[in-house]
Amino acid sequence: MENNEFPLKAREDKIQVSETNSANVQERDAIELFSRIAEVIESIPTISTKLQWLRKARAFLEIGLPNSLLPAIRSSLVIALVELARDYQWPVADEIQMQQDVSACLLIFSTADKEQLKSLIQAGALPILIEFMSSNIIDVSENAIQAMTNLIQHQNRFCDLALGSGLLHTFQAFYFLEVPITTVRLISNMILTLCQEISPVKDSNRFIELLGILRKFIYYNDMEILSTSCWALAFVTCDLNDDVTAIQESKIMPRLIALISAESLSLKKTLIRIFDNLTMANEQLAQIFLNLNGLNFLKKHIHDSSLKKDVIWLSSNIAITYQNSASQAFFKAGIIRIWIEIFLELDHDNKTEVIAAIASLSSCCDAKQSEDLIGFNIIPLVIKIIAEDDIPLLIPSLTIIRSLFRTPITEPLIKELIQYEAKAHIETLQNHENRHVQMLSKSILRKLNQYNNKPILQV
Repeated sequence: MENNEFPLKAREDKIQVSETNSANVQERDAIELFSRIAEVIESIPTISTKLQWLRKARAFLEIGLPNSLLPAIRSSLVIALVELARDYQWPVADEIQMQQDVSACLLIFSTADKEQLKSLIQAGALPILIEFMSSNIIDVSENAIQAMTNLIQHQNRFCDLALGSGLLHTFQAFYFLEVPITTVRLISNMILTLCQEISPVKDSNRFIELLGILRKFIYYNDMEILSTSCWALAFVTCDLNDDVTAIQESKIMPRLIALISAESLSLKKTLIRIFDNLTMANEQLAQIFLNLNGLNFLKKHIHDSSLKKDVIWLSSNIAITYQNSASQAFFKAGIIRIWIEIFLELDHDNKTEVIAAIASLSSCCDAKQSEDLIGFNIIPLVIKIIAEDDIPLLIPSLTIIRSLFRTPITEPLIKELIQYEAKAHIETLQNHENRHVQMLSKSILRKLNQYNNKPILQV
C-alpha cells in the first residue's frame, strides 16, 4: 500500500474524511480504516514513511473519535506508538516529529476511561511518557506531563507504577532545567494530583523525596505554582508519623511563614492548614513555628473576616495542645488580648475554641501573665459567660478564674470579682446539673470566702 492511498487529507489545519469515509460511514468501516494505520506503521520499512502515517494517525485521533471506537483501535495503535518511540533510532529532525506526534496521540488516549487507560500501561507507555517529560521540545514535554497527570488521577495502582518508573527523579531534574513557566505549572499540578492520590504518604523515603521536590517548588515566584505546591504539601503532611525529622531538616517552615504575607486568600488558607498539620504532629515543630514568630504573622489576619476562623482554629489548637511551652509566645504576640477584644463578635464554635485556649494558657500563667490577663479585661468577659450558663463556654470560664487564684495576684483579682458581682453569679452554680461546674464553682467560692473579712474586699 502506498502512502497516497490513505483516504485522509489535511487542508488549512482541518482534517476532513474523504467521501468514501464520510460522517455517515458505519462504525465498522471506521474501525477497519483506523486499524490499518497501526498495521501500516508497523509494516513500513522506511522511517520517513512511518512518520507520514504517524502524522495521519494523529490527525485521525484529533478529529475526535466516538468512545465506541476507542476500544477497537487502542491496543494495536498504542503498541505501535510505543514501539516507534522505543525501538527505532531516529535522525534528529525525524525524532522531533516522532515525539510530537506520539506524545499528542498518547495524550488523547490518556483522556479515555479507566479500562482504556490500562492499555497504555500494558503497552509500556509509562516509561515513554516519563522520558518525554524531560524532552527539550516544549510541546512534547507538556503533552507527556498532561498525559501522565491524567493517568495517575484515575487509580492508585497507576500512581504506584508511575512512581516505580522513576517519576520522582524526573520531578527533581526539572528544577535544574531551563523550562518555560507553563511547563513548571503543569509539573506542579501533576505533583498535586499525585499527592492527592497517595495521601497519606506511608513510605518515609517517598515522603522525603516529595518533600525535597516541593521545597524547591515553593520558591518559585509564581502564584499558580505556589498554590498547587502548597496544596500538595497540605496533602503529604496530613498524617505525619516518623517524618518529623525530615520536616525539620528540610527547613521549609521559614519560607511557609513568609508566604502568609502573599496576597492570595486561598494560599493563606492552605498555609494555615499546613501549619496545623505540622504543629499538631510534633511539639518540636510547633516550637519552631513559635520561635519564627508565626503567631505575629497570624495576628495580622485575625481581624480579616475571610481568615478569622482559620486563624483562630490554628492558634487555639496550638495553645490547647502545647499550653506549657506556648504560653509565653501567646502573651508576647498579644494574641490573647485580641481574642478577648473580638470574643463577642465570634460565632459559637469560635467562642468555644477561644475560651478553651485561654483556659489552657491560664493554667500555666506566671504572676506577670496573670496580671496581664486581668488587664485584658478577662473577668468581665467570663462573668458575662457565667451568667449565660452555656456549658461549652461556662466550664473554661470557671477554669480561668480558678487558675488565676493560683498566682500571687489575689488583690487585683478579688477587686475585679467584686466589681462584677462574681460571687452572686457563681453561687447559683453550686447545685448545677453538671458536676464539673459544681466542683469549679465551689472551689472558687472557697477562695472568695477566705477574703471575706479582709480590707481588700472594700472596693
